[in-house]
Amino acid sequence: MKIRALSVTELNKYIKRTLDIDPILSSLTVIGEVSNYKLHSSGHTYFTLKDEDSKINCVLFSRDASHNTLNLENGQSVKVKGYISVYPRDGKYQLYVKEIESNGIGTLYEKFEFLKNELKKRGYFDSSLKKEIPEFPKKIAVITSPTGSAIRDIINVIKRRTKRSDILVIPVRVQGKESSVEIVNAIKTANSLSDIDLIILARGGGSIEELWSFNEENVAVEIFKSSIPVISGVGHETDFTIADLVSDLRAPTPSAAAELAVKNEIMLIDELHSLYLSIKNQIKRNLYSKRSEIKYYSKEQLLKNVSEKINIASLEIDSYYDKVKLINTFKLNDYRNTLNSAIALMNALNPLELLGKGYVITEKNNLLINSVKMLKNKDTICIKYIDGIANCEVRKIEEGENYGK
Repeated sequence: MKIRALSVTELNKYIKRTLDIDPILSSLTVIGEVSNYKLHSSGHTYFTLKDEDSKINCVLFSRDASHNTLNLENGQSVKVKGYISVYPRDGKYQLYVKEIESNGIGTLYEKFEFLKNELKKRGYFDSSLKKEIPEFPKKIAVITSPTGSAIRDIINVIKRRTKRSDILVIPVRVQGKESSVEIVNAIKTANSLSDIDLIILARGGGSIEELWSFNEENVAVEIFKSSIPVISGVGHETDFTIADLVSDLRAPTPSAAAELAVKNEIMLIDELHSLYLSIKNQIKRNLYSKRSEIKYYSKEQLLKNVSEKINIASLEIDSYYDKVKLINTFKLNDYRNTLNSAIALMNALNPLELLGKGYVITEKNNLLINSVKMLKNKDTICIKYIDGIANCEVRKIEEGENYGK
């Protein structure tokens, strides 16, 4: 039987009817890991369900989402119930989800968390070990796919912002089994070159499995070992990889990585020019101000000012002199009082003063006699009075009270 030619719409509708009546595809349960999760403004939820080898696009309509309380997120392992059908406009089959429940943590998410924790323990994310990004790199090595949009965006941004930085593209595959090895070798190549100042590691957005090369341990180790600073620009703003955490600086996109790598030369020139004009105008204002001051101070005015300053200084000197004189007078009086007190004390203790009160000084052989025990009969002693001396001979010695008590 010969079948007439079908239009594309007729073909897609036929495939849809065929799938819709299949007893298995019309009601099935599938287990997989969530990626590319997106909640549309309409309330519909779109995501990819995948395992290690395959993936299928899924949609959860808002009317069914209201009956499901599970909060979906990328990396989550889920069990979904629904049916397979074709959206005729696009000719793509997908899984229409009716019910969804958690099935634990996804395999890739589990691997990601495990490696992240291990590398954190080793200090791979330590901010104190991050290398400083050079302000004006002369040559930048860009490690990315040579055919993706990331390399075009990076080159365009760098060339637009500066003419002083050369770009070396080291092409690698950014997804697939061998891609992580190529990325590692590219980082080694960049470090072997003596003229590379900075490395940009980049690729466009994608699902967690598409970005998985940047979650491999060998890539993380090579980034950490690199003696050249590394900026990572992997995926979109919401994507985070192990490479982002290990790199010296993380950019949300490849274009942002290029912006962080080089300064905007035009803006710098404009800023320098503005600064130059500001300094120039300030110098002009200062010169004008000083010229005005010079004109104001004529010869007569200068002499007057000098004379005033001399007069003020003379008054100050007189004031200081009076203060010093007053201070010296006070000090001299203090010294005089102190001296008089000392003289009075010395006079009070002077033995000659005691003689005037009827006391005498007794000596024998020029030695002061202060006890009768120092004398014996017929000793010649010298008795000193206030107005003369008497030489006497001891006739009798009598010991008695101690009059000095």
